[in-house]
Amino acid sequence: MKFTTRELLIVSSILISINFSVNADTLSNVKSVLANLNGDSALNVQFTSVHTESRGKSEDDNDEKDTKSEHGLISLPLSYNHNGLEITYNKDILDKIAKEETQKEQNEDASTPTLSAMSRIESSDILEKMSSASSLLRFINKAKLAAEKQIKHQGGSATELQFDVPLESVITGKEARGYVDEFEGQYRLVVDSQGVPIESELTFSGSGSAYVFFSLEMEQTSTSKYQVLGNRLINTSQVYARKQSSTFGDNESSGEQTLTIIANDLIDNSQDNIEVGSCKKS
Repeated sequence: MKFTTRELLIVSSILISINFSVNADTLSNVKSVLANLNGDSALNVQFTSVHTESRGKSEDDNDEKDTKSEHGLISLPLSYNHNGLEITYNKDILDKIAKEETQKEQNEDASTPTLSAMSRIESSDILEKMSSASSLLRFINKAKLAAEKQIKHQGGSATELQFDVPLESVITGKEARGYVDEFEGQYRLVVDSQGVPIESELTFSGSGSAYVFFSLEMEQTSTSKYQVLGNRLINTSQVYARKQSSTFGDNESSGEQTLTIIANDLIDNSQDNIEVGSCKKS
């Protein structure tokens, strides 16, 4: 049987329409799932953050760099309940802070991993990790669905949604976006058969300038893993790597932040500890 050009175009259009409909249905289902994972029940976790950062600047035509490295490591118990978020700095942490502050006064180049890690702790970021559905929903609402495919993930089947990411999804400040000249971002979200997020990966690169003398280039990749507990979506692990080059020097950093559930009203009393994230130190 032979088809005319017109008939082939019609069939092609139908197939494209069906594929778009399937993609739209999958995305709609994911959004519906995220909208329902908005629980705020009591949750107790151990938050661990480890990072490494190196900074350097070209000094002459030989392009030799004076590189300084910084390492951070901290582990804190966190609790969320009807009173809000509680971050506990136990005596061991406080003793480390006091010791490192003394060392820093005596030697500016002293290693201060606890102080370094503390400077990176933001309450808003922690809350997003403990309950990730709302922020994840806002993010994909700004992104544009580019493709969908079925994949094998950890021995099972899953769906991978691929998005093109606009600048405002990464840089929320309007004034800061005004200094960006070029930007490219992609986002990959892996969901199970029910539309529940399992893993995500954000990759972006960009460059910009401010005033006459300052320029910046940056690229970053961040991978997150998720787990559902009751009606709450938890970001149990986030691994990131960032490279940055500017007028003032070069900067590379990498790290991992994890949440380990240590107690929760949703967990059966027979389960004293459930680990959903682990921190690897190199």
